[in-house]
Amino acid sequence: MISSFPLVRASDIAPFVRWVQKNGRSLDDVLACGGLSAPPWDATSRPISLIKALSVMRMLSLQEGPDIATRVVTDTSILDLGELGQLMLGGRTPREALTLVCEAMPRHCTHEFLTITSAAEGAFIREELTLDVDDVTRHTVQQYLAALIRSLCKMTGYAGEPLSKIEITPHPEFGLSHLNGCLGPHPTPSDTNALTVFISDDVLDRPFPSSIRKFGGDWPKDHWDPLYSANSFACTARAFIDFMLDDGEPTVERFAEASGFSVRTSQRRLAAEGTSFSDLLDEARRARALVALSGSSKSITHVAADLGYSGQPSFVRAVRRWTGVSPRRYRNSAV
Repeated sequence: MISSFPLVRASDIAPFVRWVQKNGRSLDDVLACGGLSAPPWDATSRPISLIKALSVMRMLSLQEGPDIATRVVTDTSILDLGELGQLMLGGRTPREALTLVCEAMPRHCTHEFLTITSAAEGAFIREELTLDVDDVTRHTVQQYLAALIRSLCKMTGYAGEPLSKIEITPHPEFGLSHLNGCLGPHPTPSDTNALTVFISDDVLDRPFPSSIRKFGGDWPKDHWDPLYSANSFACTARAFIDFMLDDGEPTVERFAEASGFSVRTSQRRLAAEGTSFSDLLDEARRARALVALSGSSKSITHVAADLGYSGQPSFVRAVRRWTGVSPRRYRNSAV
Protein backbone atom coordinates (compact mmCIF):
# COMPACT_ATOMS: atom_id res chain seq x y z
CA MET A 1 0.00 0.00 0.00
CA ILE A 2 1.27 3.49 -0.86
CA SER A 3 1.96 5.31 2.39
CA SER A 4 2.97 8.62 0.81
CA PHE A 5 1.44 10.63 -2.00
CA PRO A 6 3.82 9.92 -4.94
CA LEU A 7 6.02 13.00 -5.36
CA VAL A 8 9.33 13.89 -6.98
CA ARG A 9 11.18 17.16 -7.37
CA ALA A 10 10.67 18.80 -10.76
CA SER A 11 14.43 18.67 -11.34
CA ASP A 12 14.12 14.90 -11.80
CA ILE A 13 12.87 15.37 -15.36
CA ALA A 14 14.97 18.45 -16.18
CA PRO A 15 17.27 16.53 -18.60
CA PHE A 16 14.15 15.35 -20.47
CA VAL A 17 12.90 18.94 -20.55
CA ARG A 18 16.19 20.19 -21.99
CA TRP A 19 16.20 17.44 -24.62
CA VAL A 20 12.65 18.29 -25.70
CA GLN A 21 13.49 21.99 -26.00
CA LYS A 22 16.77 21.36 -27.83
CA ASN A 23 15.06 19.11 -30.36
CA GLY A 24 12.38 21.60 -31.29
CA ARG A 25 9.47 19.87 -29.59
CA SER A 26 6.75 21.84 -27.82
CA LEU A 27 7.44 21.41 -24.10
CA ASP A 28 3.87 22.31 -23.19
CA ASP A 29 2.51 19.67 -25.57
CA VAL A 30 4.89 16.95 -24.33
CA LEU A 31 4.14 17.61 -20.68
CA ALA A 32 0.41 17.91 -21.32
CA CYS A 33 0.37 14.50 -23.04
CA GLY A 34 1.81 13.08 -19.83
CA GLY A 35 -0.72 14.96 -17.74
CA LEU A 36 1.83 17.43 -16.40
CA SER A 37 2.27 21.13 -17.00
CA ALA A 38 5.52 22.98 -16.54
CA PRO A 39 6.44 24.54 -13.23
CA PRO A 40 8.82 27.51 -13.36
CA TRP A 41 12.05 25.75 -14.35
CA ASP A 42 14.06 28.11 -12.16
CA ALA A 43 12.18 26.50 -9.25
CA THR A 44 13.09 22.89 -9.89
CA SER A 45 12.84 21.95 -6.22
CA ARG A 46 9.04 22.13 -6.50
CA PRO A 47 7.33 18.79 -5.79
CA ILE A 48 5.37 17.39 -8.74
CA SER A 49 3.40 14.20 -9.24
CA LEU A 50 5.77 11.24 -9.58
CA ILE A 51 3.14 9.32 -11.54
CA LYS A 52 2.83 12.17 -14.04
CA ALA A 53 6.61 12.53 -14.32
CA LEU A 54 6.87 8.81 -15.08
CA SER A 55 4.10 9.19 -17.67
CA VAL A 56 6.17 11.81 -19.50
CA MET A 57 9.21 9.52 -19.53
CA ARG A 58 7.13 6.58 -20.75
CA MET A 59 5.48 8.62 -23.49
CA LEU A 60 8.83 9.86 -24.79
CA SER A 61 10.14 6.29 -24.78
CA LEU A 62 7.21 5.17 -26.92
CA GLN A 63 7.51 8.14 -29.29
CA GLU A 64 11.28 8.57 -29.55
CA GLY A 65 12.63 5.05 -29.03
CA PRO A 66 13.45 2.72 -26.15
CA ASP A 67 16.92 4.25 -25.64
CA ILE A 68 15.61 7.80 -25.09
CA ALA A 69 16.78 8.00 -21.48
CA THR A 70 20.42 7.47 -22.51
CA ARG A 71 20.06 10.20 -25.14
CA VAL A 72 18.63 12.86 -22.83
CA VAL A 73 21.58 12.52 -20.43
CA THR A 74 24.63 14.62 -21.35
CA ASP A 75 28.02 15.28 -19.79
CA THR A 76 26.47 18.09 -17.74
CA SER A 77 23.06 16.62 -16.85
CA ILE A 78 24.04 16.31 -13.17
CA LEU A 79 24.00 20.12 -13.06
CA ASP A 80 20.35 20.08 -14.14
CA LEU A 81 19.24 18.11 -11.08
CA GLY A 82 18.90 21.11 -8.77
CA GLU A 83 19.71 20.55 -5.12
CA LEU A 84 20.39 16.86 -5.73
CA GLY A 85 23.02 17.65 -8.35
CA GLN A 86 24.65 20.29 -6.17
CA LEU A 87 24.76 17.84 -3.30
CA MET A 88 26.44 15.20 -5.48
CA LEU A 89 29.17 17.59 -6.59
CA GLY A 90 29.73 18.59 -2.98
CA GLY A 91 31.33 15.16 -2.63
CA ARG A 92 35.01 14.79 -3.41
CA THR A 93 34.61 11.53 -5.36
CA PRO A 94 31.84 9.50 -7.03
CA ARG A 95 31.74 7.29 -3.93
CA GLU A 96 31.04 10.29 -1.70
CA ALA A 97 28.57 11.71 -4.22
CA LEU A 98 26.58 8.47 -4.48
CA THR A 99 26.60 8.01 -0.70
CA LEU A 100 25.15 11.50 -0.29
CA VAL A 101 22.47 10.76 -2.89
CA CYS A 102 21.44 7.57 -1.11
CA GLU A 103 20.97 9.56 2.09
CA ALA A 104 19.12 12.37 0.33
CA MET A 105 16.66 10.40 -1.81
CA PRO A 106 13.75 10.72 0.70
CA ARG A 107 14.05 14.49 0.15
CA HIS A 108 13.98 14.10 -3.62
CA CYS A 109 11.41 11.35 -4.26
CA THR A 110 8.86 9.45 -2.21
CA HIS A 111 9.06 6.07 -3.93
CA GLU A 112 12.56 5.65 -5.33
CA PHE A 113 15.33 4.37 -3.08
CA LEU A 114 19.07 3.97 -3.65
CA THR A 115 21.65 1.98 -1.72
CA ILE A 116 25.41 1.65 -2.10
CA THR A 117 27.02 -1.54 -0.82
CA SER A 118 30.76 -2.12 -0.66
CA ALA A 119 32.11 -5.28 -2.28
CA ALA A 120 35.47 -6.68 -3.29
CA GLU A 121 37.25 -4.10 -5.46
CA GLY A 122 34.22 -1.83 -5.76
CA ALA A 123 30.61 -1.26 -4.80
CA PHE A 124 27.10 -2.09 -5.97
CA ILE A 125 24.55 0.71 -6.43
CA ARG A 126 20.98 -0.53 -6.36
CA GLU A 127 17.82 1.39 -7.28
CA GLU A 128 14.31 0.31 -6.42
CA LEU A 129 11.10 2.01 -7.52
CA THR A 130 8.35 0.97 -5.13
CA LEU A 131 5.43 1.92 -7.38
CA ASP A 132 3.54 -0.65 -9.43
CA VAL A 133 4.52 0.44 -12.96
CA ASP A 134 4.73 -1.37 -16.29
CA ASP A 135 8.05 -2.62 -17.67
CA VAL A 136 8.34 0.15 -20.28
CA THR A 137 8.29 2.71 -17.49
CA ARG A 138 10.56 0.71 -15.19
CA HIS A 139 13.06 0.10 -18.00
CA THR A 140 13.11 3.80 -18.89
CA VAL A 141 13.62 4.91 -15.28
CA GLN A 142 16.43 2.41 -14.69
CA GLN A 143 18.12 3.29 -17.98
CA TYR A 144 17.92 6.97 -17.02
CA LEU A 145 19.48 6.42 -13.61
CA ALA A 146 22.27 4.25 -15.04
CA ALA A 147 23.04 6.98 -17.59
CA LEU A 148 23.14 9.62 -14.82
CA ILE A 149 25.49 7.51 -12.69
CA ARG A 150 27.72 7.00 -15.72
CA SER A 151 27.70 10.75 -16.41
CA LEU A 152 28.59 11.49 -12.78
CA CYS A 153 31.59 9.13 -12.88
CA LYS A 154 32.77 10.54 -16.22
CA MET A 155 32.91 14.01 -14.63
CA THR A 156 36.10 12.86 -12.89
CA GLY A 157 37.80 12.73 -16.27
CA TYR A 158 37.86 8.93 -16.27
CA ALA A 159 38.62 7.87 -19.84
CA GLY A 160 37.20 4.35 -19.76
CA GLU A 161 33.71 3.05 -19.18
CA PRO A 162 32.94 3.55 -15.47
CA LEU A 163 30.14 1.00 -15.09
CA SER A 164 31.61 -2.50 -14.91
CA LYS A 165 28.30 -4.37 -14.64
CA ILE A 166 24.65 -3.44 -15.21
CA GLU A 167 21.55 -5.46 -14.35
CA ILE A 168 18.38 -3.79 -15.61
CA THR A 169 14.74 -4.62 -16.29
CA PRO A 170 14.46 -5.43 -20.03
CA HIS A 171 12.14 -3.50 -22.31
CA PRO A 172 9.11 -5.78 -22.92
CA GLU A 173 9.42 -5.48 -26.71
CA PHE A 174 13.05 -4.61 -27.46
CA GLY A 175 14.83 -6.36 -24.62
CA LEU A 176 18.27 -4.87 -23.94
CA SER A 177 19.99 -4.86 -27.34
CA HIS A 178 19.30 -1.14 -27.90
CA LEU A 179 21.50 -0.33 -24.88
CA ASN A 180 24.61 -2.07 -26.23
CA GLY A 181 27.34 0.55 -26.34
CA CYS A 182 25.20 3.23 -24.65
CA LEU A 183 26.13 2.57 -21.03
CA GLY A 184 29.40 0.68 -21.35
CA PRO A 185 29.19 -3.06 -20.78
CA HIS A 186 26.41 -5.14 -22.27
CA PRO A 187 23.63 -5.04 -19.66
CA THR A 188 22.08 -8.22 -18.36
CA PRO A 189 18.44 -8.76 -17.34
CA SER A 190 17.52 -8.06 -13.73
CA ASP A 191 15.44 -10.76 -12.08
CA THR A 192 14.42 -8.51 -9.17
CA ASN A 193 12.81 -5.51 -10.96
CA ALA A 194 15.66 -3.41 -9.54
CA LEU A 195 18.59 -1.72 -11.25
CA THR A 196 22.03 -2.81 -10.03
CA VAL A 197 25.33 -1.40 -11.26
CA PHE A 198 28.84 -2.30 -10.16
CA ILE A 199 31.58 0.34 -10.11
CA SER A 200 35.22 -0.38 -9.35
CA ASP A 201 37.15 1.32 -6.56
CA ASP A 202 39.40 2.97 -9.18
CA VAL A 203 36.40 4.89 -10.49
CA LEU A 204 34.61 5.43 -7.18
CA ASP A 205 37.64 6.99 -5.49
CA ARG A 206 38.85 9.14 -8.38
CA PRO A 207 38.51 12.81 -7.32
CA PHE A 208 36.39 15.34 -9.17
CA PRO A 209 38.50 18.19 -10.59
CA SER A 210 38.10 21.62 -8.99
CA SER A 211 36.41 22.85 -12.17
CA ILE A 212 33.56 20.44 -11.39
CA ARG A 213 33.49 20.74 -7.60
CA LYS A 214 32.89 24.49 -7.86
CA PHE A 215 29.31 23.59 -8.83
CA GLY A 216 28.81 21.61 -5.63
CA GLY A 217 27.01 22.78 -2.54
CA ASP A 218 26.21 21.90 1.04
CA TRP A 219 23.08 20.10 2.15
CA PRO A 220 20.28 22.70 1.62
CA LYS A 221 18.57 21.97 4.93
CA ASP A 222 16.68 25.25 5.17
CA HIS A 223 14.22 24.49 2.34
CA TRP A 224 14.81 20.89 1.27
CA ASP A 225 12.44 19.02 3.52
CA PRO A 226 11.83 15.27 3.17
CA LEU A 227 9.08 14.34 0.72
CA TYR A 228 8.75 10.77 1.95
CA SER A 229 6.57 10.04 4.96
CA ALA A 230 6.04 6.41 5.91
CA ASN A 231 3.17 7.27 8.23
CA SER A 232 1.14 9.97 6.47
CA PHE A 233 -0.52 10.17 3.09
CA ALA A 234 -1.97 13.59 3.97
CA CYS A 235 1.42 15.07 4.84
CA THR A 236 2.80 14.51 1.35
CA ALA A 237 -0.56 15.29 -0.27
CA ARG A 238 -0.32 18.82 1.16
CA ALA A 239 2.79 19.48 -0.91
CA PHE A 240 1.06 18.42 -4.12
CA ILE A 241 -2.07 20.45 -3.41
CA ASP A 242 0.09 23.53 -2.94
CA PHE A 243 1.65 22.80 -6.34
CA MET A 244 -1.83 22.44 -7.88
CA LEU A 245 -2.53 26.10 -7.12
CA ASP A 246 0.08 26.96 -9.77
CA ASP A 247 -0.92 24.20 -12.15
CA GLY A 248 -4.45 24.81 -13.36
CA GLU A 249 -7.72 24.24 -11.55
CA PRO A 250 -7.25 22.30 -8.28
CA THR A 251 -9.85 19.53 -8.42
CA VAL A 252 -10.26 16.31 -6.49
CA GLU A 253 -10.29 14.39 -9.79
CA ARG A 254 -6.83 15.70 -10.76
CA PHE A 255 -5.60 15.06 -7.24
CA ALA A 256 -6.79 11.46 -7.30
CA GLU A 257 -5.32 10.78 -10.74
CA ALA A 258 -1.92 12.09 -9.62
CA SER A 259 -2.07 9.95 -6.48
CA GLY A 260 -2.61 6.74 -8.42
CA PHE A 261 -5.93 6.10 -6.67
CA SER A 262 -9.58 6.58 -7.53
CA VAL A 263 -11.36 9.62 -6.12
CA ARG A 264 -13.12 7.43 -3.57
CA THR A 265 -9.95 5.70 -2.41
CA SER A 266 -7.90 8.89 -2.18
CA GLN A 267 -10.65 10.54 -0.15
CA ARG A 268 -10.82 7.48 2.09
CA ARG A 269 -7.07 7.65 2.68
CA LEU A 270 -7.36 11.29 3.71
CA ALA A 271 -10.42 10.61 5.88
CA ALA A 272 -8.44 7.98 7.78
CA GLU A 273 -6.15 10.81 8.88
CA GLY A 274 -9.03 13.09 9.82
CA THR A 275 -8.93 15.37 6.81
CA SER A 276 -10.17 15.69 3.22
CA PHE A 277 -9.16 17.16 -0.12
CA SER A 278 -11.37 20.18 0.56
CA ASP A 279 -9.75 20.73 3.95
CA LEU A 280 -6.21 20.52 2.55
CA LEU A 281 -7.07 22.80 -0.37
CA ASP A 282 -8.57 25.30 2.06
CA GLU A 283 -5.39 25.22 4.17
CA ALA A 284 -3.20 25.81 1.12
CA ARG A 285 -5.36 28.66 -0.12
CA ARG A 286 -5.47 30.27 3.31
CA ALA A 287 -1.69 30.25 3.68
CA ARG A 288 -1.16 31.73 0.23
CA ALA A 289 -3.96 34.26 0.52
CA LEU A 290 -2.76 35.74 3.80
CA VAL A 291 0.79 36.06 2.49
CA ALA A 292 -0.43 37.69 -0.73
CA LEU A 293 -2.74 40.11 1.07
CA SER A 294 -0.13 41.21 3.58
CA GLY A 295 3.00 41.08 1.44
CA SER A 296 2.09 41.99 -2.13
CA SER A 297 0.41 44.79 -4.06
CA LYS A 298 -1.71 42.46 -6.19
CA SER A 299 -5.35 43.43 -6.42
CA ILE A 300 -7.80 41.36 -4.42
CA THR A 301 -9.37 40.18 -7.67
CA HIS A 302 -5.96 39.03 -8.88
CA VAL A 303 -5.22 37.17 -5.64
CA ALA A 304 -8.59 35.43 -5.83
CA ALA A 305 -7.96 34.35 -9.43
CA ASP A 306 -4.46 33.08 -8.58
CA LEU A 307 -5.95 30.81 -5.93
CA GLY A 308 -8.55 29.34 -8.26
CA TYR A 309 -11.65 31.05 -6.90
CA SER A 310 -14.47 31.37 -9.40
CA GLY A 311 -15.13 34.96 -8.37
CA GLN A 312 -14.20 37.62 -5.85
CA PRO A 313 -17.31 37.11 -3.65
CA SER A 314 -16.35 33.51 -2.85
CA PHE A 315 -12.82 34.66 -1.99
CA VAL A 316 -14.17 37.41 0.27
CA ARG A 317 -16.31 34.86 2.13
CA ALA A 318 -13.30 32.57 2.56
CA VAL A 319 -11.11 35.35 3.99
CA ARG A 320 -13.89 36.36 6.40
CA ARG A 321 -14.11 32.74 7.54
CA TRP A 322 -10.34 32.58 8.09
CA THR A 323 -9.79 35.96 9.70
CA GLY A 324 -13.15 37.42 10.69
CA VAL A 325 -12.63 40.46 8.44
CA SER A 326 -12.76 41.31 4.74
CA PRO A 327 -9.67 40.98 2.52
CA ARG A 328 -9.33 44.75 2.30
CA ARG A 329 -9.49 45.19 6.06
CA TYR A 330 -7.02 42.35 6.61
CA ARG A 331 -4.60 43.96 4.12
CA ASN A 332 -4.93 47.36 5.78
CA SER A 333 -4.33 45.91 9.25
CA ALA A 334 -1.20 44.13 8.04
CA VAL A 335 0.42 47.31 6.72
